[in-house]
Amino acid sequence: MTKSMATGFGLAGWKFRLGRLIEIVLREETKMITINSLSDVVASGAGPEELKPYTRVPSLIVEWDNAPGSVWVLRVCEYYGVRDCRWDYPEAAKWASTGGGEMSYFDHPVSEDPSVRGTSSATIRVDGDRLDYEVTLHNNSSDTWEDAWGWICLVHRWAGSFQANCELPVGDETGPWTPCVSLPAPKERWLKWCPVLQHSQIAERIGRNQAHMWQPHIEARMGTVRAWRMSLNGPMQQFVEMSSPNAIIVGWSHWPCTDMGLYFGDIEPGQSEVVRATLGFHEERYQPI
Repeated sequence: MTKSMATGFGLAGWKFRLGRLIEIVLREETKMITINSLSDVVASGAGPEELKPYTRVPSLIVEWDNAPGSVWVLRVCEYYGVRDCRWDYPEAAKWASTGGGEMSYFDHPVSEDPSVRGTSSATIRVDGDRLDYEVTLHNNSSDTWEDAWGWICLVHRWAGSFQANCELPVGDETGPWTPCVSLPAPKERWLKWCPVLQHSQIAERIGRNQAHMWQPHIEARMGTVRAWRMSLNGPMQQFVEMSSPNAIIVGWSHWPCTDMGLYFGDIEPGQSEVVRATLGFHEERYQPI
C-alpha cells in the first residue's frame, strides 16, 4: 500500500517533524522506504544547519525503516558533462509528488551556467524496499553533446556505521567487494573514479579529462556500489546498494559517498536520452570470515 503522510524524521539522533512536507512511503511487511525533498526539509527548518549546503543540487532524503536513525542524501544528478568537460552544478530542483508512489521534477536546467543549454527531468518510484529512478537529459543547444553523462551521488554521512563500510566491486571473481578506504589513490581518502570493466573505453574518454579523480588502475566488475552495517537486531548485515545498466564509472569520496557515472551517449540538438538506476536495501545473514 502506498500513501502520503507527515511523520517524524530521524537524522543522526535528531528528531523533528516534517509538517506538511510531501513524503512517499511504501510498506512491505515491516519494511518501509521514505523519500522527501531535501530542499523542502531545510526550508521548513526541520533539519540541522549542516544540511543547508547540500541543497544546491536536486536532492532527496532517503530513509529505511529497518535502519532507524540512518539517513541518506541522494543527488539526482549531482552534475552533468560531456566528453571533454564537466559542467557546473545545477541548482536545486522543485520535487513534486506525481502519484502512485512517485516523486519527479521536470525541465530543470542542467547547469547554473546559462551557456549550457539543456534540461533534465527525473522520476523516482518507490517499489518495496527499493527505489527505481530514471533521468532524462535534453539537448537544447545547436551542438551535438558527445559522450554525455550524469553523476549520481549517495551520501552516507548521516547513515551511522554505513558510512564506515563503503565498497566497490573491484576485487577478484571470488570476492569482488573491496573496502573503498583500502584502494590506492592520490590524497588517500579523496575522490576515486573507476571504470566499469565492460565500458572501459567509453569511461576512458570521459575520465581522462577529470585530472586526479580518474583512477583507471582500479577496475569495477559491474556498475554497482554499496555500503553496509551490522544489524542492531541480530547476526545480519544490512546493505544499501545502487546499480545501473548505464553505469560506466563508479566512485567513492571522503564525504563519505558512493557514486556512479551514468552514460547517456551522444545527444543531437533537440534530442533526449534516458538512463535508469536502482537504489535498494536488503539484509543477509552474517558470514564470519
